[in-house]
Amino acid sequence: INDTRLYVTVPLSYRSDRRVFIDDESIPLTALSERMRQAMARAEEREVFLRGDGGVQLNEITEVMDRLKAGGVERVGILTQPAPARGR
Repeated sequence: INDTRLYVTVPLSYRSDRRVFIDDESIPLTALSERMRQAMARAEEREVFLRGDGGVQLNEITEVMDRLKAGGVERVGILTQPAPARGR
């Protein structure tokens, strides 16, 4: 049983190349649902943590979330980063 938490990152470059990261591996969005199906088949918890680089738009995050859900992910945890300090 695979108990490792999966982290999916939406980098700012997603806007131009439609690629996300599963942990440290870059994959095209078109392969994300299938990769999640494979991972969720072995997972005890069907949960993924999703994070986006600063500047990633909500519709881009939603697009990736839809693919995660299509791949059998039951819960998507959103990890946020504080905004960079302004005026420094």
